This record gives sequence, structure tokens and C-alpha cells, in this order.
Amino acid sequence: MVQGHHILPVLDGLDEMDTATTPAGRRRALRALQELNSYQDPTGNAPIVLTCRTTQYAELAALDVRMREAARIELSPVTPAQATAYLAALSTNAARWTAVLDNLTAASGGTLALGLSTPWRLNLAATAYEERHPDTFAYLRNPADLLTLASPAAVRDHLLALFLPAATHQHPTCPGRYPPDATHRWLAALATHLATTTPARAAAGADITLHELWPMAGSRLVRLTDTLVALVFTTLLLHLVPTDNAGLETLLRAMLALSCVAAVWAASRATVPTPRTVQLHRLWSRSHPRQLAAHLVFVVVIGLVVGLAIGARTGSRSTSRTGSKTGSNACSRSGFLSGSRTGSRSGSPSGSRSGGRAASHPPTLAIRFGTISRSGSRWAPRSGS
Repeated sequence: MVQGHHILPVLDGLDEMDTATTPAGRRRALRALQELNSYQDPTGNAPIVLTCRTTQYAELAALDVRMREAARIELSPVTPAQATAYLAALSTNAARWTAVLDNLTAASGGTLALGLSTPWRLNLAATAYEERHPDTFAYLRNPADLLTLASPAAVRDHLLALFLPAATHQHPTCPGRYPPDATHRWLAALATHLATTTPARAAAGADITLHELWPMAGSRLVRLTDTLVALVFTTLLLHLVPTDNAGLETLLRAMLALSCVAAVWAASRATVPTPRTVQLHRLWSRSHPRQLAAHLVFVVVIGLVVGLAIGARTGSRSTSRTGSKTGSNACSRSGFLSGSRTGSRSGSPSGSRSGGRAASHPPTLAIRFGTISRSGSRWAPRSGS
């Protein structure tokens, strides 16, 4: 679809790809324009949408880098009539906005008209002053308060201060889930982190990269926590190592110790390497599936050989221990049977009974050829014993 130009690339915010201090040769915006130009047909008919601030685009054009065969559309300031129509259409009660709408109409070059001259600020005003209380459903602010601001910059700062509480309370799925004060604190910490950190890349201070946000919690605290987690995890795994095989136990303990050392070393490094992405598209090529199949076969074979070797050794030791235990138990039971039962049955009746057949013929117990026979006054030996 890309080669057939059935994709419409939309790059919103070309000016936000670099900072003001990024050298011209390292600007990502330059490379983005070059890629977009190469995407176009030789005749320049491939559709592309690109947005950028006028000043930043003029700086790129001064370096002879611009979109070829592209129509340039520059947004003009919102007129008071357009702002009036927008606010009247977006509000649920236009009467609340009467004072603001009258001021926009009467003073087209006034403070409020200049302060609401961009679509973004108009949206901020509508969002902030259309907010309602979740319980009483009453409006929280009066749009007439906008008339008390002294300058367009004051209008901007005022709307920015009100936007965050209004946006959190009017969240479409989880209204009121995030407190405005905490949200402001989180965003301020994120902005401070982007402004104060200077990683070795062209987009320093412009991108929010997940694997580079960990220093926000404190460099030493994160490293110490990482080390402690590695030590605790290794200690728990050491207790799960089987102890019936000395060689396997030594090998596993050595591997766990090396893993712990590697984790401590990784936590002590000054920089964190960039994570690698999984390139699934390589599976569709002709060579990589073969390499993947070969690696899988190698891993399976090694796993089977090691598993069979460990299982055979463990099984032989278990069998020898079971056999020795069974033999000792059999011997102890035979001795107990032949000694204790003979003594108890031959001596006890003679002491308790006097005279008669019991005294002259005491019962005895004999173990011969693996059979038990009883002889005496009442029992006769088995035939052949």
C-alpha cells in the first residue's frame, strides 16, 4: 500500500521534532522532509499533510529544505465574528456568554479579541467555562470573568490555569479520577525532566521516551532498588535449587550468582542502552525463517540432551537409595519377627501357667525355610518343617 501511494502520511508538528538549540545538521525535521519528498511520485502527486509553525518552517526553507510541489496554507488569526459564532454554537446556554460576545463584536482589536484569536484558546475558553459541578450540575465559572483580564498574555495564562481542572473533571471515561493538583504536579515534573536532561541525541528535550524517564524518581534510588530486587530474587531462587545432584546444584548456583552480578553491574552503568524493537517483518523474508528454525532445533536438542543426562543421573541415585532402604527395612522386620515373637510366646505362658500341658509343652515359634510353624500343646508343626 505504501509503494502504491495508498497511504496518506500526516505529520502534525514538524516544529516539535527538534529544540531551538539543536544544530541544523542534526535536526530530525530535515530528515523528515527529505523522506516525505522521496515518498512523492516523480510528478509530485502523492498526497501528504504537514503542519508546522510559520517561523520554524521559514528557518527550514532558508536551508533549502522544503516540501516540493506542495501548496502552502497559512492560518490567519480568528476574527471576532468567527470567535462569536464558535462560542455561541458550542455553548449550551448562549445567554451566559452575552457579555463576552458583545465585547468581541464591539472591540475587534481589544484585549479579549486578541486573546481569543487562535482556535486553541477558543477551545480552552469553551472547555473551562462550560464545566459543571458533578453533583449540582451548576456552572462553576462565569464567562464574564474574561473581561477583567488586562492583556492577551493574561488571557492565555488564565485559560491555561483553568484548562487542567476542567479537562480532568470532564474526562469522557473516568471523570474526576485524577486530582487536578496531582496532575499539574506530574506534568510539571515531566516538563522539568525534559528541560533539564540532555541525552546524547538530537531530540533532547522534545520527546517523551519511556525508557529514559526513570531518573525522575532519583538516579540513586532507582539503581539501589534495582540492585535490591536482583539480590532478593536471586536469594529466593537459590532455595529452589535441587540438592540431590551436587553437580547440578553447583552449576545452578553459579549461574544465579553470575545473574545477580550482571544485574548489579547493569544498575551501576552511567547510561541505559536503548531497548531493541522486535522486527516481526523479518520473519516474512526468505533467509530469516530458516535461521530461526535452525536456532530452535539447536536449542531443543541441547535441552533434551541436558535434561536426559540430569534425569538419568538423578534417577539412578534415587533407585540405589530406594533399594538400600528396602533391604534394611526387610532385615529389621525379619529380626524383630523371629526374636520378639519367639521370646514373648515361649516365655510368657510358662511363667503365668503352672503344671498341665502348658508347663510341660511350652509353645514355640520357629522360622524355617521362610515359613512360620507353631508347636506345643495345641499346635503341631507343619508337615515338612
